[in-house]
Amino acid sequence: MTVDEFAYGLRTLEKIIEKGGALQTEILAERVAETAKSYLGTYQPGWPPLAASTIASKTTGNSPLLETGLLRDTISVRKQPFPPDEVLVAYGIGSRLPRALWMEGGTKWKDGSIHVPPRPFLLLALSEHEMDITESLDRTIGECIDIAFGIP
Repeated sequence: MTVDEFAYGLRTLEKIIEKGGALQTEILAERVAETAKSYLGTYQPGWPPLAASTIASKTTGNSPLLETGLLRDTISVRKQPFPPDEVLVAYGIGSRLPRALWMEGGTKWKDGSIHVPPRPFLLLALSEHEMDITESLDRTIGECIDIAFGIP
């Protein structure tokens, strides 16, 4: 392989990864978002039980992080291009609701005592898919290299 062929392969690789890598990342982000949605309403490892007063006030009973379905319905994936050329892209998984952050990380009163205990659903979903994400992106990048350099 000549230097020119190698340089051409690198330019081709960049274009292939832009398209293939971004698509694969978006698919993986959607999987994480769907997993996070599925956690709402059922206890997950490490989540403390709801207070009896909370259960009594909920129309859905003992269903952590689920009452109306609004939190679940607002969990989404957002594409975020990076400046200056906006070639690189990240995918954010979250909710537009401020209370999503409160539920994820918990809240405290001014005196430092716990008001709402943390019940992480986004981080838990990401953690569940961590190995899948790593393996999938490794495989995708390897396939892109093979295509760019004509490796069978």
